[in-house]
Amino acid sequence: MNIVIYGSQYGTAKRYAEELSNRLGFELKSYEEVDDVNLYETIIYVGALYAGGVLGMKKTFKGMKDSNRHTIVIATVGLADPTDKTNTDTIKNGMKNQLPAEVFDKASIFHLRGGIDYSKLGFNHDRTSC
Repeated sequence: MNIVIYGSQYGTAKRYAEELSNRLGFELKSYEEVDDVNLYETIIYVGALYAGGVLGMKKTFKGMKDSNRHTIVIATVGLADPTDKTNTDTIKNGMKNQLPAEVFDKASIFHLRGGIDYSKLGFNHDRTSC
């Protein structure tokens, strides 16, 4: 079985995940709905960059028993320019704190541009943008 899992705060990561799921014919679930990531051969995780990490990624991969049995692809989604090496290095360093080393080392990692809808931002975002 193959799956696309997403962690989305404002919807952009979910839209990327839905498109990947449709094109590949993979099952689609929010990280909150995944009970056992070990059931899947190929795991594509699409996660929003949020509060210094990738939303839901730590919870998703925490219980992985043998990363060598899986194909793991992780795509981050955020406002940081994905073509800027400084940005991607910072993101990857944050990911290292969220993932077991063997999962981080095994994963193919990509960075996608997110979107922003100011009308949907929560209180914390509104305060920080002032």
